Amino acid sequence: DLLGLQGDILSSQERIKQLELDIIDSQLAEFDNTRKLYQHTLDYENAKQEAISQTGKEYRASIDKQITAMNGQQAANQAELAFLEKLMVTGNLSASAMANMKDRTRELKIEMQQLGTAIEGANFEKIQSRMQAFDESQDDLQFIVDLTGEYMQTLTEGSEEYNKAANEQIAAMQKQQRMIRTQIDEHKNDLATKKLSAQATKDLQEKIEDLTISYWSLTNGIRSSSESLKEANLRMANEVADKWIASYKSYTEERKNAHMKTIEAEMKA
Repeated sequence: DLLGLQGDILSSQERIKQLELDIIDSQLAEFDNTRKLYQHTLDYENAKQEAISQTGKEYRASIDKQITAMNGQQAANQAELAFLEKLMVTGNLSASAMANMKDRTRELKIEMQQLGTAIEGANFEKIQSRMQAFDESQDDLQFIVDLTGEYMQTLTEGSEEYNKAANEQIAAMQKQQRMIRTQIDEHKNDLATKKLSAQATKDLQEKIEDLTISYWSLTNGIRSSSESLKEANLRMANEVADKWIASYKSYTEERKNAHMKTIEAEMKA
């Protein structure tokens, strides 16, 4: 009977251990299910991105959803890691179960590192999309600047059509400058708030430097174009004034000559 009792106790202990392992597996399955739900979002957004422009707002909104999903997966990873580490300290696990928990912990840390890198990549991908959209807009504005510059060379300086083209050119340059200022501010905010790789951070810092140079180059260009327009209008005004003065002098000279002729004719009579 004593042996039978001992056998029952051992059997009960084994069932308890198995029950504990089942509970652990159930909890681990919850973490896995959470990650799978987020993976559905990632897969859906990947498929959607193939059909939309990579420079559009919709594309960047899709990346935001993916980043949110990956952060959700990472939160599940962190919760699982905390669960495993606590379990290994306080769970009174068997040698086999302990080994499994340690293996899973090592795998999980690798997965978390890989996911962190993926999040950094998605953050920079969104920034690159915005950069491409910015470059396209800048190219469109530069076309206006170049086109009006060529057109102005065919016009008379200071004329109404010349002034209209010059003002359009200056307005396009001013818009370029405002967009650059906004882009610089957005990049600085990216550096301050987003997780980026070391290389992406370096690339973004260099981009800010390039944009800053472009900003001040445009400042000088706008000032130069504005001054040139004022000088052209001043020359035109001076030319008009000179012509009016010359015309008035010619008129008064003709009147004077006519008057002298009248006097001479009267004296002869």
